[in-house]
Amino acid sequence: RQNHTSAVQNDRVLRVRDQLSCLRNRVFTTGRNLKVNRFGDFDVDHLGPVVTRYVDLRRARQTMRLGDHAALTAACTAGRPVIPVFIYDELTDAMGAAPKMRLGLSVTDLNGSLAQKGSRLILRRGKALDVLRDLIAQTGAGAVYWSRLCDPQSRERDTTLKAALKDDGIVAESFEGHVLFEPWTVATKTGGFYKVYTPMWKSVRNRAVPAALPAPG
Repeated sequence: RQNHTSAVQNDRVLRVRDQLSCLRNRVFTTGRNLKVNRFGDFDVDHLGPVVTRYVDLRRARQTMRLGDHAALTAACTAGRPVIPVFIYDELTDAMGAAPKMRLGLSVTDLNGSLAQKGSRLILRRGKALDVLRDLIAQTGAGAVYWSRLCDPQSRERDTTLKAALKDDGIVAESFEGHVLFEPWTVATKTGGFYKVYTPMWKSVRNRAVPAALPAPG
């Protein structure tokens, strides 16, 4: 009984920590688990598609799944070959040990899922724009698609990235899918972010949620 009580308490502590972490980042997660493997000397960054006349480059980012993935669906729908890419950049490098461990497991799991489809995950290390420009030069890709993240640092990086790629004549598009409701669609009556979980939940609990996208064949 004592062990059971302790386990319940530990579970509550973990759930509270998760809620506080989401509130601090002003991002409310989907509840989907991310699985990953240690990076070690991996060359990685973020996943996302890039499309060309012949090739699509897909940046995997932290949306480590094939199903319910709007960016991947868009890349595959374009009718061109898709190159899944994960870039380990300075924002990824700044993550703590536990998030890196989970991310590593997810990268490994994603690569296994891609292998079952006859594809594989390309791993690169460096600044996202430099890496993508290099891959575009190597493959002739004409478009890049990715799932957007919502934290300020990622948004700043991706805004700069998107503008630079468009200046290069590359199609660059980001898609929702990292969170269930993107932060700018969940606002208080005064237009700010929620700082308490319960009012936030009451504001979104009756919202319709789109059906999950199937994994591309």
